[in-house]
Amino acid sequence: MTMNAVEQAVLEHEVGDVAPHLCIRSGTRIDGGRWWRRVPVWLLVLDDEVVLLAAGRRRFVGRIPFTEAGESHYDHQKGVLVLAPCEGLPVNHVAVNVSDAIRVLRFMGLNT
Repeated sequence: MTMNAVEQAVLEHEVGDVAPHLCIRSGTRIDGGRWWRRVPVWLLVLDDEVVLLAAGRRRFVGRIPFTEAGESHYDHQKGVLVLAPCEGLPVNHVAVNVSDAIRVLRFMGLNT
């Protein structure tokens, strides 16, 4: 799945010309300022950080350095990638399939 124009603009504003290693549209949705719809959270893996991004009238961008997410893991029961201990973010878990979660964790240098 590809990003729409608004999501792409937010991405370019946040990371510039840097091409992410992974760009995954998660099943997690948050309030983006639309009346009846929530907006999807994108999970992007850069060289040394994970970026969570959602674009709507209100945008959400969370940047998590790999060094601050050493306890990250995949919760099989809930089907979410938990980015831990990142407690300061309003979203610290994203719904992704297990193969995408494994790819993200491997980029982060964590054993899967």
